[in-house]
Amino acid sequence: MYSSIASTLIQYPLFSCFEKEYLSDVLERFSIYPNLCRKSTFLHSEGDPCKFMDVLLTGELEIQKIDENGNLLTIASFFPISSLGENLMFGDSNIYPMNAFCPVDSEVLQLDRDFILFLCSENQDFLLALLKDISGKALILTDKIKMISHKSLREKIFEYLARESTAQKSSKVKLRTSKKDLAQLFGVQRTSLSRELAKLRSEGLVEFDAESITLKKLENWT
Repeated sequence: MYSSIASTLIQYPLFSCFEKEYLSDVLERFSIYPNLCRKSTFLHSEGDPCKFMDVLLTGELEIQKIDENGNLLTIASFFPISSLGENLMFGDSNIYPMNAFCPVDSEVLQLDRDFILFLCSENQDFLLALLKDISGKALILTDKIKMISHKSLREKIFEYLARESTAQKSSKVKLRTSKKDLAQLFGVQRTSLSRELAKLRSEGLVEFDAESITLKKLENWT
């Protein structure tokens, strides 16, 4: 069993610095094995203390929050192989700010602080990869907070498209992600995003297809 888990883990860049045999031995030494999170159940609830770094081996995890109007929003989705919790478990205020929900049956490997600290002490490459991972997730979280807070959906769309247009040096913005993921970035339901894009198109401000959004009337975007 541990050899199989190790084979899966080393596919994740964070653990790719280890040999399978070594990682298998350490997993067995710490008695770490996957937990099954059943469909439509919560892996963690808002306010729970974060005691583990969760590595998703199979299935899917959604980070959810309820907005001020009572709407359920999916802020982020995780698919194999990915992790969450490593940016919380070592903090003084290690409390989950949102719910972690399993929309399908999912296998999760829960790695505690002692296990992670042991790997850090054994392998500097792992330590550096972990710090890079935590830093990257902090930046992603900052971007999402900016998008979600204190702006209308139209303002968020304008800001995102203007930034991408500048970066791509084109009024035709090629989407780097799906519209579902964009809706998550903006903190809204996908239907709300589609409705607002349709309004912008009816006003002659954009044209769009499945892969791109073209900015019209460019004087309105600067």
